[in-house]
Amino acid sequence: IQPAHASFVRKDPELRVVSYPLNFTYGLVFNTRRPPFDDPTVRRAISDALDRREIVDGYLYAFGTPAWGPVPPDVPGYLAPDTAHATLDAARALMRGRRISFEMLTVGSGEAALEQMIQSRLAAIGVDARIRQLELAAFLDRTTGPRHDFDAAVLGTPGDAGLGYLKPPGAIAGIAVTAENREKVDFSDIYLRAPGRFVVRRADAGLQPTPEALKGKTLAVAEKTAHEAYLAAMFPEVPRRLDPTADAARAAGKDGEADSTVCDGLQLSFWLQSE
Repeated sequence: IQPAHASFVRKDPELRVVSYPLNFTYGLVFNTRRPPFDDPTVRRAISDALDRREIVDGYLYAFGTPAWGPVPPDVPGYLAPDTAHATLDAARALMRGRRISFEMLTVGSGEAALEQMIQSRLAAIGVDARIRQLELAAFLDRTTGPRHDFDAAVLGTPGDAGLGYLKPPGAIAGIAVTAENREKVDFSDIYLRAPGRFVVRRADAGLQPTPEALKGKTLAVAEKTAHEAYLAAMFPEVPRRLDPTADAARAAGKDGEADSTVCDGLQLSFWLQSE
């Protein structure tokens, strides 16, 4: 049920509301390729202005945890940020009287309660956020398409244990770890390095992941990934089937179009349990 319905359901003595943890992060993603969000000071001011607890309580009816970054706090090694500075006064100080306007994209056609809460907070620091609701295909075309034609977008991103969900928002925002972006900003080390694994069909369970054993076999792997680079370096003579996505590579191995699939170990473990 929707969070807004929980209190109503609880009034029925024959019903019980059961809640469970879910890693689903809502975020306002900035397009850092163009003004005003190519300026980190503006991004910081908007982040400071948002009252995350207000959003959790008012939009999710307290069924959630305020997020200060895309990595959830219960991940091992999580580093809690200093949030004491995040106030409207701090945001106004960063803006220094500057007034900006931007279009905030979102999916849907309803009242846009979350977006209105964001809009109201930003108005208090001189920022005019114009809400633009789109149907899903148009939203994806403008945010994930090659044009990246947007200022900022409200995204809800389902998480996974391997933190693989962090990559798409970063690419949309224009802050993927690339040689070009390394010239502009510093990146920390990769937060989590997941091990790669070979997976085979049950009939080939004895197949060993060595160049000798895999001679004449075909390995499915997602193209332009660290796993493809690993195979090219360590198994240069073993034929590789390059697939556009890890899902396609796993399907190729499962359907017999390849003898083995090389992929992220954490993703593979969940995939194997689901099959």
